[in-house]
Amino acid sequence: MPADRPILEEIPDELVGPRILARRYREADAGALCAIIRAAQPELRRWLPGFERPPTDDDCLAGIRQAQARWALREAFQIGLFERDSGALVGDLRLRPTDWSIPAFDLAYWLNPAAGGRGYATEAVRLLARLAFETLGAQRLAICCDRANQRSRRVAERLGFVLEGCLRNGARGPDGQLFDMLVYALLPIDYGRVQLQ
Repeated sequence: MPADRPILEEIPDELVGPRILARRYREADAGALCAIIRAAQPELRRWLPGFERPPTDDDCLAGIRQAQARWALREAFQIGLFERDSGALVGDLRLRPTDWSIPAFDLAYWLNPAAGGRGYATEAVRLLARLAFETLGAQRLAICCDRANQRSRRVAERLGFVLEGCLRNGARGPDGQLFDMLVYALLPIDYGRVQLQ
């Protein structure tokens, strides 16, 4: 793996699961992305910064173009989560290299609450973990979430991510209040053990 030149790393544009398609955003996705952010905004603004107000169509198009640039530079990989059968956009995933020299990554995800409870986030995280370990040679894959975010915690725990600790007052939430940040991670030994089945 060209850790000293990650720009040369080949990253597939899409990952296919039994029920979902996780793929790189296209400019044509801006309208659908805006629609699900607006639908999910009350839930998203509870957990994530940047969702304090509904986005405009231009905000979503600009966000997709910025994500395409970060993808090309191998700084972050933002991916839309689509239902395979309907083609509907149901969520968003981000795989971010934190240190190419290790290589280490972190993973974030959110779903439109209307698509929750169907296992889509679990399936998507499984696909991205395979990409991280089997294609990118990850030595560490982390998920961080608010201690109170039960849904995010369950995804990490269901897939065998190891709870490494709690960073007390580790981050400031969208409401400006400090919260405890849980850190889950998989190492290659964990990935080999759980196989993310």
